[in-house]
Amino acid sequence: MVHGRKIKRALSKSGSIASWMDGEYTPSKGYMSRIASLLNISTDDVGKLAFLLPNDSYLLRKMASELSKEDNWSLVEKSGANTAVVRDLISKAVHDRFTEATVRFNSIVLRKELPDGRVIYVKAADLGDGVECVLIYGLWLETYRPRVVLWDDIEASAHPGLIEAVLGWLANRDWQVVLTTHSYDVLERLVAIEPEDASVVVLKKGPDDVLEPKVLSLDELRDMMESHVDVRKVVDIQGSQGP
Repeated sequence: MVHGRKIKRALSKSGSIASWMDGEYTPSKGYMSRIASLLNISTDDVGKLAFLLPNDSYLLRKMASELSKEDNWSLVEKSGANTAVVRDLISKAVHDRFTEATVRFNSIVLRKELPDGRVIYVKAADLGDGVECVLIYGLWLETYRPRVVLWDDIEASAHPGLIEAVLGWLANRDWQVVLTTHSYDVLERLVAIEPEDASVVVLKKGPDDVLEPKVLSLDELRDMMESHVDVRKVVDIQGSQGP
């Protein structure tokens, strides 16, 4: 919903984007123009408003494919994301010495320096699902710098060290972040990192089958953890009501 207008976008199997506004089909370019007009911003800025990063392997592959195209990758390199994401994010979670991401044979690869001085290139797809996901999403975010990041199931395929690296990286960027998780590891590391102005919204289903939000501060969450209380299993949470 944008300024009272119902908006829907869908990614087809072919990778094209179909858009509807108030139930009316709108070509992609027309959609972007109409949203820009509603919000009084430039068309180029529409795509930077918010990024939704779902736990979806098909979309991840599609994003990697789009990112590796020459015109998109030139933007990645111009922004410095190909080195910054590897240095500030990937290298925090793996032991290999990776120095940059690049494109070879239409695939995103990482440049790896070996102890003997040799250099090899490793496909992102060969790094494991978790690292590949974080790399691709990180490249998109660092390149296009949206105002809001919506990351669904951030723990998917990620080991604890990778989760900690991602949370720390997100916390040090100038954007608003909304994460969903079922993972206690994510909550533990969130408390340890203490992002500024962060809170946790716990969703519980009420007797009328409606989700009821309770908002916890990080201090409240920390107190529960120190008391060995798993917030995910508590039936009645004494937090503030959500909006």
